[in-house]
Amino acid sequence: MPSRACLLIISLVAMSGCASKAIFPNVPSAGSMIRMTSAKPFDSLFKFSGANGKWPHSSLVALNGTLYGTTSSGGLGLGNVFAITPQGHETSLHSFVGGNDGNDPESSLTVLGDTLYGTTTAGGSSNYGTIFSITPTGIEKVIYSFKGGSDGGEPQAQLLAFQGKLYGVSTVGGISNGGTAFSVTTSGVERVLHRFGSPRDGSGPVGRLTAVNGVLYGATVTDGTRHTGTVYQLTLNGAEKKLFEFDGTNGYYPSSGLTYYNGGLFGLTQQGGAHGGGVVFRITPSGSERTIYSFDGSDGGGGGGNLTLVGHVLYGATTNGGSAEEGVLFSITPDGTERVLHSFNGPDEGNPSGSFPYFDGKLYGTTLGGGGLSDDGTVFSFTI
Repeated sequence: MPSRACLLIISLVAMSGCASKAIFPNVPSAGSMIRMTSAKPFDSLFKFSGANGKWPHSSLVALNGTLYGTTSSGGLGLGNVFAITPQGHETSLHSFVGGNDGNDPESSLTVLGDTLYGTTTAGGSSNYGTIFSITPTGIEKVIYSFKGGSDGGEPQAQLLAFQGKLYGVSTVGGISNGGTAFSVTTSGVERVLHRFGSPRDGSGPVGRLTAVNGVLYGATVTDGTRHTGTVYQLTLNGAEKKLFEFDGTNGYYPSSGLTYYNGGLFGLTQQGGAHGGGVVFRITPSGSERTIYSFDGSDGGGGGGNLTLVGHVLYGATTNGGSAEEGVLFSITPDGTERVLHSFNGPDEGNPSGSFPYFDGKLYGTTLGGGGLSDDGTVFSFTI
């Protein structure tokens, strides 16, 4: 189940000789963990089988009572947009065919009005990926093709709909191939807001942007002076400022978007922390950071995707760790009390990806693996 994001993380790990649990043996753990598996029902709603999609890297989004998502492969072979009801009835809306149409969508869709918007990591007029729109009935249109170089390319993160425009990041291009931040109108007028690539501001923005009081916030998976990732802020006019740089003890390789709650932005790192398995962190818009929980493997590891806020509790997933080393679904309070809700078991479902929309009392999500012999991924729900 190949992913440019995963390959980026793997290559960075290889370069840095990362993380075992012994790297930071003297760092105290942050937060506390309740070791339990919830008795609340987990329901596997749908199993992909290639023709209807394969490897859903993305989160689901809800529109008018239906869930929508993308798979990075399958369909006609180059990725798929699908709709699925909360009961598990799936419909393929569009299969990408490459060329100008784009291929390999890895980002989640975004709702603006009654239309869905997303990106592909490849294809388009210059083979650097596209931004597309698609209606709930499956009418798809490419609204912008990335050009690479100073324009950026290979976008992986979910677009942010804000003040009638779409905002996002690309993983390549910019300065020294460090990626870009951009805005685009629904009619396809694109503007590069910032070009990443200097040690000062980080490289590889792969997480969704978040807007707080008219300012955008995000994370880069690497660089900074330690090459371990950064958190940054960005104005709508493109003025960028590095807020924080990870050093390993407080995690490294942040690949998630940030979730705002009660004056703080919460996110996940892939690795580092007290046990090497990544952390949940909180950072203020002024740059004051605190690790609120460090994963130790049994309770998950390798956090990715975005945290989902329901009431006063955050929900998320790790791609590995847990009882079967296939990832966990967890909840965490803002003060760092973590609870394992479900350990993914491998054969039927494994390696959860993305974040989890909440409605009608349930979280809905996807897994990259599992689904039987095909191992093409699944859609699930979890009642909270």
